[in-house]
Amino acid sequence: MALAALVILPPVSAGFELGSTLPRPDQIRGGLVQPKKLALPPVGLGDDTRVVVFFYSASWCAPCKQIGAALRQTYTEFRERAPGLEMVTYAIDESPRARADYLREEAYPWPALGPSVIDRDPWLTEISGGTPQFQAFAVEANQLRAITVAGKAAAVMDAALSHLVSTVPRSQ
Repeated sequence: MALAALVILPPVSAGFELGSTLPRPDQIRGGLVQPKKLALPPVGLGDDTRVVVFFYSASWCAPCKQIGAALRQTYTEFRERAPGLEMVTYAIDESPRARADYLREEAYPWPALGPSVIDRDPWLTEISGGTPQFQAFAVEANQLRAITVAGKAAAVMDAALSHLVSTVPRSQ
């Protein structure tokens, strides 16, 4: 008689685990850049930024480029409506050079993780399930803390906006 066992595995999670922390990228040399067509100058997070949403993407990902184009068209309005929320591109191309080329080519109006930072601990991560995906992080004094797992834009953005609203300082 053969025994059969049913093993239920948790869903594969992409990105960083819920609650995990990362150093603030704008406090690391080359950690946060503003893509331009010919350069990747360093940039900081705005003083009002309380939530960062990583946009996991890659140069070879056609859906990433479609979503990036849609985000580019709505980014200014999005920032006006939710000034405490910032988007950051996390390009997963194989090499720092490929990531840099992709960031310069797309030149999204929001910042990106520096191309070489992603090769360093603790920034290394697997993006199970492919791209595009999104993940939200709370901005704390010297770090980012994952407040969602990586997933689809709608669910992550809803959670990011909820966190943003829940952390609005109350006037007295």
